[in-house]
Amino acid sequence: MPFVLIGLGVLLLAATVRGKAGELIDLAKEDFAGEPGFAPWFIVLFLIGALGYYKPLEAPTRAFLGLLILVILLVNSQRGNVLATLINTFSNVKPVTKAGAPP
Repeated sequence: MPFVLIGLGVLLLAATVRGKAGELIDLAKEDFAGEPGFAPWFIVLFLIGALGYYKPLEAPTRAFLGLLILVILLVNSQRGNVLATLINTFSNVKPVTKAGAPP
């Protein structure tokens, strides 16, 4: 959790220094309150994650998190073609080379 807060602080500081804090806040509002909003997904992820700390519910919550990730992929994919989107994403990955090394 501290890393998330530090990351948010760095992001806000960088946006403020560049004079883009207002645009960043507008984008965040659109993500959480726009259509379709991120808030319902965030709430569900938080609740399932919180239930995972209760030892008897640890295994079922992991299964629900996997199911939730699958649902997010299905809902947010373009035209319902999840497999093509994943193949396209992973087939366009470029190898990482050391700095100064020939490709």
